[in-house]
Amino acid sequence: MLDIYTFKIPIANSLLVSLSLSGSYIWVRIIDMTREARDESDYIRSLRIALYGYFVNIADNMLSSTSKNDFKRLREIANDILDIPPQYVEYKSYDKIFIIASIHDDGTVFYKGFIIQFEKLIINGLKTKILIHKAFSLSFIFENNKMVVQVGTGEGG
Repeated sequence: MLDIYTFKIPIANSLLVSLSLSGSYIWVRIIDMTREARDESDYIRSLRIALYGYFVNIADNMLSSTSKNDFKRLREIANDILDIPPQYVEYKSYDKIFIIASIHDDGTVFYKGFIIQFEKLIINGLKTKILIHKAFSLSFIFENNKMVVQVGTGEGG
């Protein structure tokens, strides 16, 4: 189940994160390396992130601080994304990865998580090509015995 976007940073010293970028969806797999598995569901948990929801949430959160035209444009982009074929959405590598770790007194490193910031998101197939620089990030943080996954905007968002 590993792919080219499997980050070999062992969160909580036992979990790996694997991303599959497919059109307007990002599939996240959390792989628990400590479990013995009879089948894949024993050690992998999956979730799907939709760009449609990402743009809708951005638009809704910006409603009070942006112009009506900008709000309307974001909602139009979100609605248009639902209809575009997967090949029209391009994730152009990741720009930065921030590691969150602690070092114990005995020198052991404990990785709590990391944040990935994508360099570019390109959406073709709409009325106009959309290019978003540093506007998409994913964070994976291990807190209170749970993996917390957050989607947000980056520096340019």
